[in-house]
Amino acid sequence: MAENSIISKEYDLIPKEYMHHIANSEIPPELQPFVEPALNNFKNEIAIELLGVDYENIDKGSLPSRMNGSVGGKMVKQFVKFSEAVLAYNYAINHNLLLKDKN
Repeated sequence: MAENSIISKEYDLIPKEYMHHIANSEIPPELQPFVEPALNNFKNEIAIELLGVDYENIDKGSLPSRMNGSVGGKMVKQFVKFSEAVLAYNYAINHNLLLKDKN
């Protein structure tokens, strides 16, 4: 980022080499091996939050479908929030809306 950039460095969260992939809805190749374990970890965190159980090590067949569905539903809500944040960030960056504090 240029020294005189109007975009604050605190918003420079995504490495530049990943921006092309993200803009094209792609996962950078070096991150692809981490997708499945990250999703499984995310699912387990949501299950612990909602159900108070270790979802990774529980017999999911013993849970009512409503409980399993609530984990999936919460995951979708979190994904939507994350996607909205990424979209808003990219929009703000592309339109130079993340300005430095003028104080």
